[in-house]
Amino acid sequence: MYWKVVGGAEKGGILVREGEELSSPELGRLSFAALVTELGRSKQRLHFKLVAGTGPSEGWISLHLQGRPLAMSLGRSTASAALLLWRQQRPQEALQVLESEMERPEGLEELHLALEICLGRWPEAAARALQLRHEDAQRLIDGWRAAPGRFAPSPALFWPEPKEVMPGICQIDDLIPIPTEEVKLGVRFFLQSENGRDPEPSKPMVLYFHGNAETVDTYTDEDILHPLRVAPASTLVVDFRGYGYSTGHPSLGTMSSDGERVVEYLPTLFQRHALPWPWPGGLYLLGRSMGGIVACHLAALKADLFQGVILESTLCGSHAPGASAPEEPPQELEDGDSFVHLMASEDKIRAFTGRLLILHGELDTLIPVSHARRLLDAAEYATRRLVTVSKGHNDISTSDKYVKALKQFLQGG
Repeated sequence: MYWKVVGGAEKGGILVREGEELSSPELGRLSFAALVTELGRSKQRLHFKLVAGTGPSEGWISLHLQGRPLAMSLGRSTASAALLLWRQQRPQEALQVLESEMERPEGLEELHLALEICLGRWPEAAARALQLRHEDAQRLIDGWRAAPGRFAPSPALFWPEPKEVMPGICQIDDLIPIPTEEVKLGVRFFLQSENGRDPEPSKPMVLYFHGNAETVDTYTDEDILHPLRVAPASTLVVDFRGYGYSTGHPSLGTMSSDGERVVEYLPTLFQRHALPWPWPGGLYLLGRSMGGIVACHLAALKADLFQGVILESTLCGSHAPGASAPEEPPQELEDGDSFVHLMASEDKIRAFTGRLLILHGELDTLIPVSHARRLLDAAEYATRRLVTVSKGHNDISTSDKYVKALKQFLQGG
């Protein structure tokens, strides 16, 4: 039997005790909207095991308090529990529910397949579609994995030793391996430092996914890095496959899952360079243009890691039933081609409940400012702000208004 916590929102969740008796020791609180499975029940007390959410992994809770329900039964259906979480824009927790189920009743495999496709779990989805002999799903997965997009990669020079790349900024280059593949993603630290060597961990750290036709070398330009330098914040810039000194070939099908791998690898990366983890000054996420696709994905799945998320000149797009097509750029600019709105950025940012800053140029002819407004509307559960400036797609960061908004956001304002 599955139960959902429906009480305690104003108190950070409901109280958990070690035993059935109300006099037993307290273990902490079970978060609002957490999902649990029933291990036992006695009168109005529930013995549970945590499936999704935060709090003690096991314990006892009350089902009612002063006539108000604290937990609601979802029945015995794993599929119903997973679908509920999915509808609440909690896809990662929905996947946890499905993966925790040992028995696979009819219909559960198809639901698992659909969720894997939604999250871009292409190898897992391909294997499941093959097992189910689901030809339509196989064609869809093959198309996504092969989708070339419209990439413009260029090389960058790997520097094997730390160096002061500009006054007060220490550059460190490294590579992040992708498991099961012979691919490594290039990353570059730009660390705030008083002497050009020792980093200042009290300053924020920005995990930065850049735009198309850019690489880690782009940000060695003092003018381009200027807004983050004066924030002040350290920056970790990530190259996509085939960009800079990353190996492999660019692909829409691997872009978001590569972003997940970067996040998972951060503790190892920081430890290797004698940097503290978690980062004392707080970790922020910034996606610019094409990189905003990855930022929206990580905001949905890894939100707890970030003090805030910044979307700069980012594409919108939704797979929700009835969603309208996003505004296209001028046809003469794109030689008659259309943008590819495949990555469902609106659907994913809707899951984000933290602090969100959206920056966009009012004169952007590549990604119209209407995209920013749609992303703002989609992020209805976030603490959000949209700042537009009288600039285009590639000169937006030269605006004083942009610099001020970024600085304020990274300082907690």
